[in-house]
Amino acid sequence: MLDRLLEAAAAWAEADQVIGGNLSLDLCNTVSGRHRDERRERLSGPLELAGWALAAGALPRASAPALEPLVSEQEVPETGEASATLKRLRVLRAALYGALTAELDGRLADPPDLESIAGAVAEARRALRLTQSQAGFLWVLPEKASGWQELEWRIALAIPEVLGPERPAPLRQCGRCSWLFLDRSRGRQRSWCSSRRCGNRARVERHYRRHGTAPD
Repeated sequence: MLDRLLEAAAAWAEADQVIGGNLSLDLCNTVSGRHRDERRERLSGPLELAGWALAAGALPRASAPALEPLVSEQEVPETGEASATLKRLRVLRAALYGALTAELDGRLADPPDLESIAGAVAEARRALRLTQSQAGFLWVLPEKASGWQELEWRIALAIPEVLGPERPAPLRQCGRCSWLFLDRSRGRQRSWCSSRRCGNRARVERHYRRHGTAPD
């Protein structure tokens, strides 16, 4: 099972599917085709969730052995801590995506979405502990928390960066696949999620438009 988990993480990374620039945005991007008739759930079970968490840097690779026993819930997806975490993260994902796309559309977010997001962030912040060493102060999560609980907290703690007033870069939505990302490009004019995914396709389309032809 550990091999399957590491393979799942490698598949996420190799497909260039972690591009948001923020962990909570990467969670939003675990659904494909939001603006199309066909939508695809990419977190279909605990194995996919664990693979994504490792690929996105939400949990260190050293956490893989600890997640391994819980990934076996893939065979019984309605039970266990991993499956419960997955359900809660799907709810948080929907609320966060709704709030962010409302902002991009110039609309006010739905109050239930804001309540769901605020509750998750508040719970994660309550879990933080302040420690001190010779290097200075450090906010840490409880050492005895399970890997799945730590994952939820880490995602929630990443949310204020994209919803707060000090967002480090403009929020964008890919014009091709609808994924969300922080535009850290030099000119802040990026309109696609990543070069390997939609960027290459966008360049090909521009080429054909300039030459008055269409791709086969």
